[in-house]
Amino acid sequence: MIVDIHCHIDLYEDPEKVIERAKGAGVCGIIAVSMDVESMRRTLSIAESFKSIVKPALGVHPLTVQPNFNVEIDLERALSLMNKNSDKLVAVGEVGLDRYQSQERELQVKQEGVFKAMLDFAVEKGLPVIVHSFKAERKTFSILTEYGDLPIVIHWFTGPTELLEEGVRRGYYFSVTPAINYSSKVRRVVRRVPIELLFCESDGPVEYRGAVGEPADCRAVAEKIADLKGLEMSKVEEALLENTRRVFKRI
Repeated sequence: MIVDIHCHIDLYEDPEKVIERAKGAGVCGIIAVSMDVESMRRTLSIAESFKSIVKPALGVHPLTVQPNFNVEIDLERALSLMNKNSDKLVAVGEVGLDRYQSQERELQVKQEGVFKAMLDFAVEKGLPVIVHSFKAERKTFSILTEYGDLPIVIHWFTGPTELLEEGVRRGYYFSVTPAINYSSKVRRVVRRVPIELLFCESDGPVEYRGAVGEPADCRAVAEKIADLKGLEMSKVEEALLENTRRVFKRI
């Protein structure tokens, strides 16, 4: 059995078909991340309809923190909804920083404030955090030093090797996408991170060389991890499931 720990299930045109294909591939759980208040509502609705397999994670994605994002009003709305549904959550996510599409300093400061608010919420509720850190790995890791005991999952890491190794020393977890099939940076993560700190994710419906990612793809990701690690597939499945139980305790 495999768990997709990072999927934007609310962005599919037909989530039910996606979920059925996931079940057919042996995926027993999908952690549905969100990006803003509307995304949170859709995610909660889908999770309610498919309780046995879809588990919600709520959070404000850094790319939704645009110039028109009102930190006081929009963040308050998000936190209010998160608080009202905190008993249903298995994680806070997808949250973090992004310097690739958000290069203005004023916007970066906004992102950092929202990220810290998300981390504070996770501490208060005792939840793990699924972190986005694209082109902002150093600042992300710097902020995370303030939250030492919080379970952290770094989503789709492509940053410097020294930060990857620093993350491992800190006990961070790293999730691997279908980009493992062609990305040397993703394969580097698999080779350097112990199996005890790895997860599979689809990040669907992100496209991988023209193919829309789905939770069902996590089986092929796990098989590639087994190949790169020189492990039997059964051992990889067992380890990934144990990691899920350890980090996402509400599952």
